[in-house]
Formats: sequence, structure tokens, C-alpha cells
Amino acid sequence: MTGSTRDLLRTAGLAWVTARALVGISAAIVGVLETGDRGPYHWFDRGLLAWDGDWYRAIAENGYRLGEEEIRFFPLFPLLGRIVGLPFLDNASIGLVIVANAMALAASLMIGTLALKITDNLEIAHRSIWLVSLWPASFVLVFAYGEALFLVLTAWAGIALRDRRWGHVAAAGFLATLTRPTGLAIALLVVAVVLSDGRMTAREGARQGLALIAPFLGFAVFGMIATREHGEFFAPVDSQEVHRGEFVDPLRRLLRGFEDIVGDEMFGDGLHLPFALVAIVGVVLLARYVGRPEAIYTGAIVLVAISADNWNSLERYTLNAYPVMIGFAAFLTDLNRILLWRATIVASSAGLVGMTVLTWTGEYVP
Repeated sequence: MTGSTRDLLRTAGLAWVTARALVGISAAIVGVLETGDRGPYHWFDRGLLAWDGDWYRAIAENGYRLGEEEIRFFPLFPLLGRIVGLPFLDNASIGLVIVANAMALAASLMIGTLALKITDNLEIAHRSIWLVSLWPASFVLVFAYGEALFLVLTAWAGIALRDRRWGHVAAAGFLATLTRPTGLAIALLVVAVVLSDGRMTAREGARQGLALIAPFLGFAVFGMIATREHGEFFAPVDSQEVHRGEFVDPLRRLLRGFEDIVGDEMFGDGLHLPFALVAIVGVVLLARYVGRPEAIYTGAIVLVAISADNWNSLERYTLNAYPVMIGFAAFLTDLNRILLWRATIVASSAGLVGMTVLTWTGEYVP
């Protein structure tokens, strides 16, 4: 293990502990705020399996036999949760929480490693770890959500692409799309890197082709599962429309966000607008400080997120576009204003606590 890797691991460990301490503070706040009447959903009672965690637990225990809605959750995370839960009296809930939190530590380390590989700047790498770990929606890296696993796989793809290890890129892309549909964006990253390389040998071209189609193969595997269970290949995508609505013109959706934030939805849908703008600025910073391939990949994920009629969970989708954090880390490092960096971390930590509290009280849909 190199010295820089040890440094990044220490930072990742400290950031990991800090995030979980903030979630613990959130739990204490909710415990004080909540009364005996918690409403019909009792999100706080579900603990780290609140919201999507309940669906992942049900899939891990029963498979895709619950009805229509569960097909929108991709299978790799619940499968790993089921396997890891076997030594714990076959408790899938424990398995899911262990996988999510172990992957969160690995993800922050890998994103820091990728940032170092891209920028050759250890400070940017450390700051990328902190921003990913303490992003306001990063409580989902503590909950039983598939985001941490997805970040590991997409960061693996990013690192492998930098080293032109096409077999690793193919494996990461295949598994990423078995975790979340946005894994398909890895194909765009492959195309961007290939075009930037220019010439290639026939052997390398074959490997690049495999890396390009691997994410689609991962989606096809789940499509076949969906066909078997629900009779429709594209059910995993079509079922998302119930929650996210149809795709809309992203510019018009942004304008509607401005209307929301100055109207009746100021404390409702309007709250998503600042995060949408942060994501867009992050893509611009990526192109400026990091590189065009990463900006193309991240831009595609952000575009899909802001093109949804319903912006619920937008902050979590921005987390999936993790290179945004590297872009902001590079920008803040370039400014070289330590007070601004500290203020960013304090504000992000406060946002994480606030968003976790709102999630457990049912006021925010993660």
C-alpha cells in the first residue's frame, strides 16, 4: 500500500465515521421531535431500512413476486444483502445494512483514488472524499440503499478506464447496470475515452467493444427477469414513470423550478432547484478542471435527473453523478480559501442532518 493510498484510507475512514455520527445526531433529533402519533407510515420505526430499504429487504427475502412496483429496484444489491445476511440467521436486513455501509467506505476511497489519478493532486482527492461522504443526500450511504454499491462499481469503471483496462471496465459496467439503470451512462464514458484515444489495434478494439456493450448486457439480464416475472422487458424503466413522471424539456423544468421556489412550493418542490443548479455547475467545473469524458458521463446522468417531471430524490441522483464532487473539490482547491472549504463542509453536514431528519419524519422522499 502506497503512502498516498494510506492517507486516502485514513480520510475515507474519518469521513465514514463522521457521516454515521451525523445520522446518529439526526436520529436523536427525530426522537425528540416525534410524538406518540407517528402517522400511518412510521418511517423512523424502519430505521436504516426506511423508504427504499423496505423494498430491497422484501426483494432479498421474496424475490420479484410482490406485485408490480418492486420491479423498479434492480437486483444486485438485494442479492448481495441476502448472501451477506446468511450468517446472521438469514437476516437480509442486517445483510443489506452491512453491504451498504461497507460499500460506502470502499466508494469514498475509490473516488478519492480516481480523483488523484485524474488530477495528480492529493488535496483534491481528500476533498472529493469529504464531499461525497457529507453531501446532504449521502445519508443513503448509511441506509439500506443501493447507492454505495453503485458508486463502487462506477468508480471502478472510471479508474479502469484511466488505465485502459477494458476487461475491468466491462465487468464494472455490467454489474453497475444490475444495480441502477444509470449504469448505462458508462457506455457514454467508454465512447468519450475511445474517441479521445484516436487510433487503436484490432485486439484493443474488441475489448473496447465489450466494455461498450457490457452495461446493456447487464440491463438485458434484468430485462429477462422482468419478462419472466411481469411479462414486460422494459418494466424496470416503465415502472419509474409512476414516481418520476414522464420526461420533460429540462429547460422548461428548470424554469418551473424557479416558479416553485418563489411560489407556494418554496418549501416543497422548490427546495430541489438549488441542488439541480449545483449539479449543472458541477458538470461545468468538471469540464473545466477534470476532463471532457467525465463531464459527458456526469452530464448525461444530471440531464436525465432534471428532465423528470417529479424531482423527488434529485439530490440522491446527483450523488450518483459523483464526478461532480471531484469538480467542486478541484474548484475549491484552486481557490485556495480554507475558510470557504470549511464553510462548505459545515453547510453540507448541516444539510445531511436536515435531510435525514426530513426523511425519517416523512417530509422528504429520498
